[in-house]
Amino acid sequence: MPYRNLKDLMVAIEERLPNGAPKLSERLPAVPDFLVELPDLPAPAKLLEMAAPPAGAGLKHYVTQVEIMPAAKVASTPAAPPLLRGLPDEAGTPDQQRLWDTTEVIDKFLATKRASGASDAYLAGLKRRLRVFARYFPELPTRPEQIEEYLSRFSRETPTAQDNWKVLSMLYGFANTRHGLPNPILQVAKPKFKPKTPRRLTETEAKALLSVIRTDREQAIVYTFLGLGLRLSEAQRLRFRDIGDDTILVHGKERTEEIPLLPEIRDALLKLSNGRKPDDPVFWGLQGPLSTSSFDHIIRQLFARAGITGRKTSAHTLRHTRGALWAASGGDTASSRRLLRHRTTQMTDLYSQLNFTELRAKEERYNPLRTLAEPDRGLEDTSSVQQYLFVALSGCHHK
Repeated sequence: MPYRNLKDLMVAIEERLPNGAPKLSERLPAVPDFLVELPDLPAPAKLLEMAAPPAGAGLKHYVTQVEIMPAAKVASTPAAPPLLRGLPDEAGTPDQQRLWDTTEVIDKFLATKRASGASDAYLAGLKRRLRVFARYFPELPTRPEQIEEYLSRFSRETPTAQDNWKVLSMLYGFANTRHGLPNPILQVAKPKFKPKTPRRLTETEAKALLSVIRTDREQAIVYTFLGLGLRLSEAQRLRFRDIGDDTILVHGKERTEEIPLLPEIRDALLKLSNGRKPDDPVFWGLQGPLSTSSFDHIIRQLFARAGITGRKTSAHTLRHTRGALWAASGGDTASSRRLLRHRTTQMTDLYSQLNFTELRAKEERYNPLRTLAEPDRGLEDTSSVQQYLFVALSGCHHK
């Protein structure tokens, strides 16, 4: 039978093949017509019927005739317990391995802290540390080795590792108590570090700093850090409504506290209140609340103007100076701790580490042989020792 072209020929061949054979003709491109004679092809051989093999016997591959034996039956292993994400409302069964979403646990922890009255600044600090932890561990780690590895990333020369350990202790304590999650932090030792004595100004340098004040804003800044001992973040949150007649509200890292306010500090702060509302920030720049960099710039200018070198030019240096000069002038540690709002006495005690000159002055003033030789002297009243910074440094008060 003649065919017009190769494709027709392939179609004819495919029609004689068993069902299921591949169709190659569909892939052929168009070709010129030509006459082709195709002889009749023999009918395909009939496949022999194969008896079903006995149970357990092997099978032969139809083409290769290779006998295939069934694999030995292997005991099935129990499936691994399911991994469950998310924070459960109730503790899961012991045979379930859970993967708790770290961010979800953190959000619930912060919500509880907020409901308990924690300040926005304190919550922001917690969130900043825990956000790094969540990036490092998307699923909440349950082994102490994982937490130890995380804490080892931080230097032991600073309190950073210890601070992160404290925050994680609160997080895991909440998760364990509220939701029954494991608490591996109980097996992680609290990181230790050797606190460094805060670098601060000497009495001479403090006097020089007060003497170079030129503007009302510079005076208010120096009095806020050197006189009140506020942290930079606390100064930025200070509002005119917080200033009372003889007290001031300080919005700290964890809570809001009221502390005494000397008249000279109050007057310095209120000089900045012309045309301002009670809810306005005390420290205002050209485009809004005074930024951290603007505070640093002003303090840097004051230090340079006073000829102070070899010191970190920051608001915290003035806060350290306030604590150290309080101790040097005879102020007690307990009062200093309350005024500076330290959680523990560890940092307050650092301010009591006097230099040799200050130590000699203390010895000459308070040695029992000296005090006993003055029977009419009596015990010194240190209740007004806070005025040291502005009375002992007389002649430097900015007018």
